[in-house]
Amino acid sequence: MNLTSDQVARVCSHASGVEAGIVQTFLGRLEPDYLGAFDPPTIATHLLALLKLSDEKPAQILLQRLHRGVIECVVLAFDHPFEFSSICGVMAGTGFSIESSDAFTLPRVKSAGARSRRRDPLPRRRDPMSDPVILDHFLGTLLGPLTDFDKWAELFTPALLEAMRLLDQKQEEMAQRAKQLVNERVTRWLKVRRQSNPHTSPPLSLDVAVEQLPRSTRLRLRAPDTPAFLYALSTALSLHELQINKTRARTAEGSAVDEIDVVDRNGQPLSDPDALQQLRRSVLLTLQFAYFLDKSPDPFTALQRFDELSRQIVQMPRAGHWLEVLGNPLTMTDLAKVLGASNFLWEDFIRFKADALLPVLQRRERGQEFCPALASLPRRLEEALAGIKDFEQQRIHLNEFKDRELFLIDLEHILAEENPDSAFQILSERLVFLAENLVAAASRFVYVELVRLYGMPRDTRGDPVGFAVLGLGKLGGVALGYASDIELLFLFESDGATSGGTRGSLDNGEFFSILARETGHSILAKREGIFQVDMRLRPFGASGPLAISKRDFAQYYGPEGQSHEFERLALVRLRWIAGDSKLGFEIERLRDKLLYEGPPLDPKPVWEISRKMRLQHAKAGKINSKHSPGALGDLEQTIQLLQLTHAKEAPQLRTPRLHEAMHALRRAGILSAEEFEDLLLAYQFLRRLINAQRMLRGSARDLFLPEKDSDELVHLARRMRYVSDDDSGATILRGFKRHTANIQRFIRECFGIK
Repeated sequence: MNLTSDQVARVCSHASGVEAGIVQTFLGRLEPDYLGAFDPPTIATHLLALLKLSDEKPAQILLQRLHRGVIECVVLAFDHPFEFSSICGVMAGTGFSIESSDAFTLPRVKSAGARSRRRDPLPRRRDPMSDPVILDHFLGTLLGPLTDFDKWAELFTPALLEAMRLLDQKQEEMAQRAKQLVNERVTRWLKVRRQSNPHTSPPLSLDVAVEQLPRSTRLRLRAPDTPAFLYALSTALSLHELQINKTRARTAEGSAVDEIDVVDRNGQPLSDPDALQQLRRSVLLTLQFAYFLDKSPDPFTALQRFDELSRQIVQMPRAGHWLEVLGNPLTMTDLAKVLGASNFLWEDFIRFKADALLPVLQRRERGQEFCPALASLPRRLEEALAGIKDFEQQRIHLNEFKDRELFLIDLEHILAEENPDSAFQILSERLVFLAENLVAAASRFVYVELVRLYGMPRDTRGDPVGFAVLGLGKLGGVALGYASDIELLFLFESDGATSGGTRGSLDNGEFFSILARETGHSILAKREGIFQVDMRLRPFGASGPLAISKRDFAQYYGPEGQSHEFERLALVRLRWIAGDSKLGFEIERLRDKLLYEGPPLDPKPVWEISRKMRLQHAKAGKINSKHSPGALGDLEQTIQLLQLTHAKEAPQLRTPRLHEAMHALRRAGILSAEEFEDLLLAYQFLRRLINAQRMLRGSARDLFLPEKDSDELVHLARRMRYVSDDDSGATILRGFKRHTANIQRFIRECFGIK
């Protein structure tokens, strides 16, 4: 740009101590629009602030009160992706309503020209006079909750500087942290805003005109103005990997009118007309979705995922239809809940399957049930396997059925409107029923295949030998949750050998061990610990056979057997789920005789094992939802010990269902009303907590609570619907402390264990 000596001189007169060469270089990097918008004193102020930028001070913020409550904000900083959206986000999240903005990017220059007379004691690694920088100017007003300028500035300035410093580190982890911090501020402000203005609606239209400039593409956008509009718009463009070079935004008569100059990630203008049309549609969807972010457990993750999903949607054959479906606020609310709820659900079921998710949400929009009736599951599973004779194909179809059912069950739980405890109980019942039917179906077709290969198992008299599959742990106790293991025990009726098949004959122990192994392999876990078959609770653990006879079961768990008291206690939750029902009943009856009618169980070795397990799972300063003192492991063990202690005088305690056992203990007068309430509330809290943790991390293994004041803790609380007014997540820590203290006190009073 050609500059006159008069222009340079006028700026120099207001920039004391700055050489003319510096002024000329600065002005030469700016567009005519900037020079036409600001007078020489203001330009000099901007230049002086720019010269203060360094590695230690990557941003400068200039705030000023103008007339009639209008505030001027100027931000100067080194240029980074997501920077403009971060600035707009911190503004929106602190209640600053942008009425106009002019944002400029000063490109890199080869040489900064002359130097300032001021000399820094240490050389700069970056130079604001040559490196790319931004100069963003905003005018706006305060919507609240803070309307006092000084108090707002005390909140806004450090919040923006924190985000800018994170972006300036040029590390993906730090940039992600900055985006999350900004998005959390916006989300919390939107929540407060919605409560005070419940009739506000998202933008339903977006007019886009495109002008191709020599070095960029100019998007002229007009849409109804909504809270945090410019943040949502700039974030949508940044998520599309577009770099914003310049913006000019105005709000007038309820409409936002923006001009935004963008280039692609290679620094080139956007030239493909089809890509531009898809961009317009996708950006509109993201703008609409951003309005519902306060409904999501993890808002920024949900926003990123929605942006990725929206790109699929606009390219689908029925894109127009699905755009209409997404125009429904209920659908957008559901998507916000789902996309921010579970990494596993996103990666394994949704990410590349928008065509599977959208019809489900459409059924919900129409008021239809999208999760089929529980009673229909056995029929639907039979239909899925009907006519399939090939063994490997049976496995494939079984797992396709499992994955579809898990997807719908998880969706139903995430979107449940029932009381959280009732919703979790429904989830458990559905997961348990699915697991039982999968195990039954898998064991049947594996049995048929093994009979073809090795013949029918028979005893020494030649009679057929049956088998039973029993559930333990959460499956036996009808308490499966998100990402629970399927703990199984395989038993067969008696020793003997098979009658012979295409591969010869086997003794019964080997035949049924293969049956156990192949049944487990037939139910594939998409991730470790998520609906994964676990047979480690069998006699002798990993060193023992995968299947044992009824006789060996009786000997191992009998008074003279080798089982540890801890293993015997685990049998409280033993429950037949598949195979020969008569044998299953006999095993359950044998278990009752060994546990409830035999010698009493000594609780001391059980608590000693618990102590060792706690040490194995301990991390310094970390709280574990299952293994910390008074956590779920202690509570479940306590109830099972009470069942064993009192089952002779209260036979109704002979149930594998822990929830039922707690109610039976109360009805029998073994638990006082206060004790029952404390233990039941603790159980419900801890089960929901662990379920939410597994959803948060997509893993069944990591049950350590997030750090205090962390975003992860807030996201966890939202998943549990256990959030306080300040949305801090601290309610979880207080709840955990209260409930585990009640459990520990009960254990001390009941068992004398400290």
